[in-house]
This record gives sequence, C-alpha cells and structure tokens, in this order.
Amino acid sequence: MDFNSIIFFCYRSAQLIAQYRPRAVIMAVTRSLKTARHMHLHRGCCPVYIAPTRNTNYDKDGEPLFKQHHISANQALSMSEWLLDVDARVIDAIKLGKARGIVSTGDAVIVLTGWVRNTLIDK
Repeated sequence: MDFNSIIFFCYRSAQLIAQYRPRAVIMAVTRSLKTARHMHLHRGCCPVYIAPTRNTNYDKDGEPLFKQHHISANQALSMSEWLLDVDARVIDAIKLGKARGIVSTGDAVIVLTGWVRNTLIDK
C-alpha cells in the first residue's frame, strides 16, 4: 500500500518511526511549541503546531456544529472532549498537508494516535 504521509499525535512514536526513514512524510501534530521544536531534530519529521481552538462552528440558527460530519452539539456532548480534540487536529493536519502539497485529495494517509487521553497532561 502506498501512502504519502503519516500523522502522529505522540512525540515518541514519531521519533521511533523516523529512525526507519520511511518514504512518507511524518507529520508530528502537537499543541506544544516546545515539542514542535524538538521534532526538528529528527530527520523526516515535519512538526505541525496547531494552536488550541474551540471545536465548534455554528449553523444558520446559531447552533454549534462540530467539524467532522457536522454532528449536532447533543451528539458531540456524548463524546469525550478529548476525542473531539483529536478529531479536530486530524482534520486540521490534513488541511495543512494539502496546503503544503504533502497530500492531495484521494491520497492514503495513516493517522496514529493513542486511544486514551494522557491523564498526566489532563490534570
């Protein structure tokens, strides 16, 4: 399977994969400027800093819509805040990849992230 980029949300995972020098671009998505600076030290890594933002847009009635699939606020509230944040970062990273010419519509992209939030960071 050919793919153009790998999107990571974990510094250590991106660092480990970078050792193997994949042909794909490694986009390491982070909300930390310090982590983004550290990622410049690893060959093949493209650090992507995404500033914290609200995950909502609003429809014509002023009701909040969330980025992916335009789900309603009630549906989104049943999801965890962490999951919505990860979803928003994936969408932002793919948009940035398209803007930089790393990926284009129809390309396969691998997204790797943890499945639980980091309790040390969230406290």
